[in-house]
Formats: sequence, C-alpha cells, structure tokens
Amino acid sequence: METILDKFGRVVIPKEIRDDLGLKPGEVIQVKESGNEVVLKPLK
Repeated sequence: METILDKFGRVVIPKEIRDDLGLKPGEVIQVKESGNEVVLKPLK
C-alpha cells in the first residue's frame, strides 16, 4: 500500500489499515526511525 507525504510532512494511514488495527482519531502513535524505514506503532 502507498500513501503520500504532504508539504507539512504528514501522511495518512489508509482506512483499511486503521480499521484492521482499530485505530481511532486522537490515538497516540509512536514514530521511530529504523535504518532507512519509518516505523509507526500504536501505543495502546
């Protein structure tokens, strides 16, 4: 799956993934750099 980085550095997590993970607006997500990857991890 692909998404686009906007001019403010934001990305949208696709709805299918948000639904699969049960992510809701306002939830805290950890952002981590791992080598040449960006890792997003829900903190729940």
